[in-house]
Amino acid sequence: MTLSRRRVLAALATAGGAGVVTGGGTAALLNDGERLTGAVGAGAVDLAVGYEVLAGPNAGTTGRDNGPTLELPVAGLTASDDSGTALVSVSLPDLPQSVNNPAAIWLRLDCAAASALSEHLSVRLSYADCETGARGATIADGSLRSVADGLRNGELLDADTSTGSVDCLTDELCFLVEYWLDDEYVGTDATALSFDVYGVQCRNDETRANPFPRRPSCDTYDPCVCCDRLGKLEFEDGEAPGIGDSYIEPGVYAFSEGGDGYEIEIYDTVEKDGSAETTAVAFRLRRTDGGTPPALCEVGIKAGPGDPRLYAAGSQPTNDTASLEDGGLLYADDDRGISHVTVAVCSTDCEEENQ
Repeated sequence: MTLSRRRVLAALATAGGAGVVTGGGTAALLNDGERLTGAVGAGAVDLAVGYEVLAGPNAGTTGRDNGPTLELPVAGLTASDDSGTALVSVSLPDLPQSVNNPAAIWLRLDCAAASALSEHLSVRLSYADCETGARGATIADGSLRSVADGLRNGELLDADTSTGSVDCLTDELCFLVEYWLDDEYVGTDATALSFDVYGVQCRNDETRANPFPRRPSCDTYDPCVCCDRLGKLEFEDGEAPGIGDSYIEPGVYAFSEGGDGYEIEIYDTVEKDGSAETTAVAFRLRRTDGGTPPALCEVGIKAGPGDPRLYAAGSQPTNDTASLEDGGLLYADDDRGISHVTVAVCSTDCEEENQ
């Protein structure tokens, strides 16, 4: 006999309560003392929850358990394998010599730790056909942080989207979890989508009140907690092609000091009238390995003696000087020829500074 996806998931989801599933399909059982603290009350209904990863680095992984949280692992994403899909099944388990009560199903997604991954991992939750896994109406979509923020206080699920009302669960409902990295993410971090699934019996309770307490908004990721000096590019050393006597041609240049693994691509300049002195530059930071560089947080433009003129990034820094000044051109003081440029970049590693 050929097993359908529905039968596979139903076989996985045999334990009472919502499921906790860890990476690699390993199930960890929770005892009664670890059930949903502060939310369990009269009318709570045991649920069976299981998942199957349909596509992505962990394709074929399945799991089930009987705790209050379903942890769907998201790991192993790379530039060449940057997405995944999982089918989650929520059902009323069979009870010996009785029929389980219909239940209103509430879903909550826990906030992930604020990180580059939480901002650059896109997530879409959709109702799905339990037999085929085909996507239906969207429940939520956006970055992991924005989706978790929207679902952090709970969402009432519709057990039958073909009707005009929000229906209680009498058998099984499924939802599809799709996730993918955007082009700006650099890293190999792993996370988990932590869902709380809770059932409240519908019989004698038409209010279907939200069982989840309210939570604060999810934390946003700040890539510029610290501003670290990266390196310096000399304009007057006369050694690099295109550089000499305070003049520089557009092009790609290695740092004169520091900046290992990085280079500067100068794409626009301004020269002083009647001279060969460069008084302004616009550039972007590049990684020599072709990866995405960190954002610029500050650039210093030095012209002769004295302190450099400093340009700080705005609310959305990038690796381009356009985030520091309109048009990207950064000028030295008093329209003088530039002697060198110093570059500082955004960082979240502040351990040394805080010690």
